[in-house]
Amino acid sequence: MAQSALDLIGSHPGVSVTSVHTTVLGDWRAAKTTAYTGLLRQPDWQLAAENEHATLVVDGDGTEALYGQAHTLVQPARIAQPAQQLPAHDSLWLQAADLVAYSACQSVAQQESRRFMWQWYGRHLPKAEPPRQC
Repeated sequence: MAQSALDLIGSHPGVSVTSVHTTVLGDWRAAKTTAYTGLLRQPDWQLAAENEHATLVVDGDGTEALYGQAHTLVQPARIAQPAQQLPAHDSLWLQAADLVAYSACQSVAQQESRRFMWQWYGRHLPKAEPPRQC
């Protein structure tokens, strides 16, 4: 079912997949900030090239200040500030994004217990660039 969902996401003409990762170790908040600011930069460049605008929706309960701080730091011209936070259980799109993110993670981290997933990102999301390191 997960692979079928990734196939659907990967084949949808209106969906663009961007994923990032960081090698910041030992400081979860610094790693999350580095990855999120890197995530903001790429779509902003793409949106500018296409003369489009976007709004980000992230998994959360509205209390995470990091997203607003990252927007202030990066100042993306084409992405509404700050990202809207919704619990993933309230949004099928966020659940799909979690699946994409986890398959991107396994393509990079390659945890032995998840060997079966190592190729999912590239195989099921063929239009997506490989996860970009920030």
